[in-house]
Amino acid sequence: MSKGFFSEALSPGKLLLITATMRAGKSSTAGYIIEKGIPLGYNFYTNMIFFDYEEIDEAIDEGILKQKKEYYHRVPQQVHTKTKMSELILGLYQTRKNITLLDEALLFASSKKGSSRDIRWFEGFVTQIGKMNSSIILISQAKSKLATLLKEDIPSYELKVKKISFSNRYVEVWYNPGQNREEGNESRQVDTWYHVPPTHLPYDTLAPAGLEYDIDMERFINSISKLNSLKVRKVIPDMIKKELEEKTKNGESKKDIIVGLIQDNPDITTGQIMEKLNELGLRTAVNYITRIKREIGVFS
Repeated sequence: MSKGFFSEALSPGKLLLITATMRAGKSSTAGYIIEKGIPLGYNFYTNMIFFDYEEIDEAIDEGILKQKKEYYHRVPQQVHTKTKMSELILGLYQTRKNITLLDEALLFASSKKGSSRDIRWFEGFVTQIGKMNSSIILISQAKSKLATLLKEDIPSYELKVKKISFSNRYVEVWYNPGQNREEGNESRQVDTWYHVPPTHLPYDTLAPAGLEYDIDMERFINSISKLNSLKVRKVIPDMIKKELEEKTKNGESKKDIIVGLIQDNPDITTGQIMEKLNELGLRTAVNYITRIKREIGVFS
């Protein structure tokens, strides 16, 4: 992997997909990219979970980590694990030269797992990522589903991971021109990385991936679209804080209130919930209530 790969495939706004069959080494390849990118000055924001160095012995005993302890490195401070959208956005605006890396992207960006609004917000986040001084890497088993989700109109690179053995894999690098498909500008293989080793970063292969949409991305993107980049960096903390602190006088969040209403009356309708929230002076959307119902196992 050359320095030029980062400047070309991972410059701000660029999209990179990592695809492979299960257990072929997608996340390990992502770790390999992190290791190569940190000496070049990149910050990585990811939902991947890593073990503390003091936990490595136990993780090896449990069979989660497969190498000897001396193989693993401490996770550098330039790697930031975030599992909430608010935390992710705050981080991206606090640093420069960023790469956002989301594992198991389809788990939180699929119509089977989320509402249509979740998908719109995810699309908006991907298309706006360059304005946060970041590129984005999405890890998934199926490129076709991600491509459908993103409408195949965004130019992107794809790393196709092929496992040879436990300690060896190779990676095909493909370029997809997106909607810029003119004659002679079709998807094509542009490079191959041979003998890619397992990452030295102690990532937890058993930890569930996730990304919680705890803020209204649609409203957030609309708000920052009215500001220049210098002003956005100044107001981001207050914008996020306002979103998260939309609570009643007794300190309950909207989610707490909705869960409480459902627990008190399992037959309550979405419309009745919205009426109760309006009485408290709280705004909400039908999709937000539906998502909470899904989370607690109640389906309307």
